[in-house]
Amino acid sequence: MNLTDLINRRTSVEKPELEALAADGRFAALEALLLPVDAGLAHFTAIALDEDAIRRVGQGQAVPVAAVAATDPVNIVGPDGRSRGLGSLGEDGLLRPRRLFRTHGTCPG
Repeated sequence: MNLTDLINRRTSVEKPELEALAADGRFAALEALLLPVDAGLAHFTAIALDEDAIRRVGQGQAVPVAAVAATDPVNIVGPDGRSRGLGSLGEDGLLRPRRLFRTHGTCPG
């Protein structure tokens, strides 16, 4: 992406435009306007977890993580690179889930 593309890129859509797309049944166009959840979490420190830890976090359990200098909240990321939710790091070295995202109709873990 070059500078011109960045300048020309839309950063917002007005409600009347969204309503018109929906009224016309242009749901693919509406879908194309959505950003992934991860786009809104880029400013949080990401903590990558393996499948076992993601499963445990998805069940509300705290998991140990390597020492990380981060402020709360942190972005919990699965092995597939997708955000699974937000958590907080305790002084005891445990990552505690705070808000988790449902993915494809299932629990985060």
